[in-house]
Amino acid sequence: MAERIISWTNPLPAVIWEQTETICEDGKSVDRKTVIRRGEPEHFKDVYEALNLSAEALGMTLAEIEANETNYDTRTKLVMEALVMAKHLGYPCGIRFDADGGAQWPVVVLQLPGVGEVAWHCAAYPGVYDGHTTAQKYERCRVFAAAKDSRAPEPTKLL
Repeated sequence: MAERIISWTNPLPAVIWEQTETICEDGKSVDRKTVIRRGEPEHFKDVYEALNLSAEALGMTLAEIEANETNYDTRTKLVMEALVMAKHLGYPCGIRFDADGGAQWPVVVLQLPGVGEVAWHCAAYPGVYDGHTTAQKYERCRVFAAAKDSRAPEPTKLL
């Protein structure tokens, strides 16, 4: 009897997914197929299931945030992951600016069902807006996505 194994790479929050499907008979691979799909993650419910994207997984990430409370670089990465997870789970969440922190310390906020709001100050982007237009923004995105080594030319070279 054939066994079907499906694995995904780069499912969140990327817009390109690679699905590898292997058909096995008696532990030997007989067919391998790779499919590139584009679209929003919510179009692929099986991706969520494969990732175990759940309130439990979000809870584990929140525990990691607490464990890294004073390791700000790691904490910020985990807070951003929690924000994406909460958004995909349909929880109210986002980024706000508090009067006391201003634009220097935006606040990532998650509303956890049955528990309440949790929030973390994170450092703002250190750069200055370069004045790019919407068209330039998406051109930069296309150049970056097309780069074979995921490193696009510097933005000044695109203007």
